Amino acid sequence: MKNFLNQLNAAFARLMQGRYGPDRFSRFLSVTACVFFVLSWFSSKRTLYYIGLMLLIYCWFRMLSRNFAARRRELESYLAYSARARKSVDTLKRRFTERGTHAFYTCPGCRATVRIPKQAKGKTIRITCPKCGTQFEKRT
Repeated sequence: MKNFLNQLNAAFARLMQGRYGPDRFSRFLSVTACVFFVLSWFSSKRTLYYIGLMLLIYCWFRMLSRNFAARRRELESYLAYSARARKSVDTLKRRFTERGTHAFYTCPGCRATVRIPKQAKGKTIRITCPKCGTQFEKRT
């Protein structure tokens, strides 16, 4: 049995030699396909299943492709498109971890987020926005 698994592993390695292989976009496609498959279980519509199947086929097409330049362009466009979402998630994580030591306020002038150390509760403080220089008061 162990010899069979080694032979299977070697055959798969030979198949993937010179292929593009998995990347972040392929991982996103496969996870999204799985989500559509799970949603199709709870829906009477078969459309969700077929969307998931198409995503999975496209994911495998990308991983087995030998056209590195085209796959790299697809990956770069995906990363550029998803950068805003990743930045929002990173900001939310940072705000959550710093919630005990810092307060976050939105500048009324430029809508920028201003991060300041927490003060005593109920105190009114004057905040100057580092981006536009607008001064505003907030209670801590």
